[in-house]
Amino acid sequence: MRTPVHTFAVIRLALLSGVLLLGAVCWVLTNQRGGGPQPGTDPASLSVFRVLVPALCLGALAVAAVLRGRVARTRDAARRDSMRLIAWSVGEGSALAGGVHYLLSGDPKLYVLGVMALLGTFIILPLRDA
Repeated sequence: MRTPVHTFAVIRLALLSGVLLLGAVCWVLTNQRGGGPQPGTDPASLSVFRVLVPALCLGALAVAAVLRGRVARTRDAARRDSMRLIAWSVGEGSALAGGVHYLLSGDPKLYVLGVMALLGTFIILPLRDA
């Protein structure tokens, strides 16, 4: 059975709003402490995020691109819907990883990159079939 488009719109809104809420919390906490990393955070331990988040973002876009082709070839509506959800969830994961970096370091660059990857998965796999 085909999932209604408005249901997918609500799901995408929930994915995006959770990520944006995390960014808002990070922004408030960073401004309260005057910027910089969280107290007690080892800056060297954050170096893994400088590799991890861009890799997750590229992976999310690659997964979305591959699944777009599979969605186009799949006749079963339920499988197409599942593939869309998988791609969007991988995009959300990259945005959340960027949010964790933002929370710990006070630097929003990787968070913004993650949000852009999430929005990229929304564009690559739209709500409706083309």
